[in-house]
Amino acid sequence: MKKKQKSSVPNRQSVAKASKLNPIHPNAAGIDIGAQHHWMCVPSGTANECVRRFGCYTADLYAIADWLS
Repeated sequence: MKKKQKSSVPNRQSVAKASKLNPIHPNAAGIDIGAQHHWMCVPSGTANECVRRFGCYTADLYAIADWLS
C-alpha cells in the first residue's frame, strides 16, 4: 500500500488558524532572496505597497534599506 502524501496546498482550517495568529514583531519584514531579484514584504498599513521587487546590485540594496527605513 502506498502512503497518502500530504497536500502542499493549505486547507481552509489552517488558513483560518494562521489569520488568527498575533504578530510577535509587528515591524518585521519578509525577504525572499533570489539570484536576479529580491522580494520584500512589510506589514499592511506600513507602506503604500506591501510587497516590492528589487534587483541584486548595490544600488538596489541601498534602495531596499531606504524603503525599509
